[in-house]
Amino acid sequence: MQAIWYQTPALPSTDAVVRELSSSWGQPNGQSAEPDIRGWAQWKRVVAWHRAGMNVWVADDPNGQPDGAGGPQLIVYARRDSPRDPDFGLRWLGDAFADRVAETAGQTAAQDLKLTAAMLKCDAGQRTEAESLKANRLDQWLKASSSLPPPRKAAALLVADAYVACTPASSPRLIRLGAEFKAGCPQDRPTYSHNFHDQAEKLDPQGPAGELAGVASLADPCSLKGTRPWPDLLIEKGEKLLGAFPPDQWTPWVHFAIARAHAVRLSFSYPGGDPDEEGIHLTRAGMPQERRAAVEQFARFIEQKPNAPESVFAWQEAWRLLAGLPPSQIHFGCGCE
Repeated sequence: MQAIWYQTPALPSTDAVVRELSSSWGQPNGQSAEPDIRGWAQWKRVVAWHRAGMNVWVADDPNGQPDGAGGPQLIVYARRDSPRDPDFGLRWLGDAFADRVAETAGQTAAQDLKLTAAMLKCDAGQRTEAESLKANRLDQWLKASSSLPPPRKAAALLVADAYVACTPASSPRLIRLGAEFKAGCPQDRPTYSHNFHDQAEKLDPQGPAGELAGVASLADPCSLKGTRPWPDLLIEKGEKLLGAFPPDQWTPWVHFAIARAHAVRLSFSYPGGDPDEEGIHLTRAGMPQERRAAVEQFARFIEQKPNAPESVFAWQEAWRLLAGLPPSQIHFGCGCE
């Protein structure tokens, strides 16, 4: 087990609990890491041990987190000395996932290698390039791919989509080349609408580029179109992909995305768990169902990608859920602040 959580709403003496544990473990020697639990910064009178590869905290929680029951409680929380979930550097599907999708699209498009490499490059230098250079490169790419057969042209459009998304600032030249920028939140400038991605998915819906387009949309959940909360849209999209395409290298990542979306739905059901306050409210019966669905999908990913760095996150998250702990909190929102 990665973590053990005890809590009681009837506050006994914290000092008495500390004395009892100290009689077995010695005096508290502090923590080696912060608790990986939402709301821990609100804890009071925190006492910690670091021993035998585990951190143990005893604390008064005046707010009744993380289960939202309300009222003060005493917490004893033990967690193995493993990396905190956010420390994996994970974006939604991992640091390198979007890059792998774009690179595969570049290989499928099979264009000039030097131009392809320049289109796929996304770093600080690329983001500060002159507008004219960016537009000229995109123009060259779109012209070179205009007469390709649909699967390759769709893949080329995915590369164009990644290229524009890397430098999302609107410009007249990019707009003239077909990139669409739409108003989002009132406080923000117009943002790229991913219309090249949408074109690619329509151009090769049942082919390899169509699958790549679908998988790419899972990596950017805020780009999914619909009126329902984005976790619902992502689960629906992922399940359609699983039904439409045979198992391949992308299948495990679809399971991973669906697992995370189920975990997010569960997280949003806790008070303060939704950064956008979109209002996903699960029933008492719905919360265990969401927890089981997330664990099942994480297990499928671990089975299919046991050596992927993200499998460590999946393993830890599945154990958190099985232990009844809240899911790891995401650090982004898709709404307007």
